[in-house]
Amino acid sequence: MPLTSVSETYLAGLNSTLTIGSVVACVEDGMYRAEVKTDEMTGYCSSGYYEDVATIKKVTGNFKCAFKVGTTPNLQVGSIYAIVLDSGTGGPYLSGNVRVNSKETPILNVQGGIHQSFTFTSQGSFYEGVKP
Repeated sequence: MPLTSVSETYLAGLNSTLTIGSVVACVEDGMYRAEVKTDEMTGYCSSGYYEDVATIKKVTGNFKCAFKVGTTPNLQVGSIYAIVLDSGTGGPYLSGNVRVNSKETPILNVQGGIHQSFTFTSQGSFYEGVKP
């Protein structure tokens, strides 16, 4: 019986780009988490069942990036930057302003390149979901 070819149906991270301000970063690893706070509204009107209401939305995350000579952004902890994470058509997409909460730049690895890792929290409105 002949084998049939199966097309690849998975999204690959290698197709993702991260833009910080106007700089395109060479992302090596990263993730983001979208969450919403809720306020419990259980009461007489809920007939004995739990109910809540969605209140504040936010995104937190981290990225590890490599930058080519002359393209390393001067990210300052506490500052706000526009970012766009684009994983291609049908893939995860995030855009909005974020505050850099922490930054790590190991520079003493004589056998490795310079990498920069940072954590962030969204500031104001954002779009999170599948690429529009």
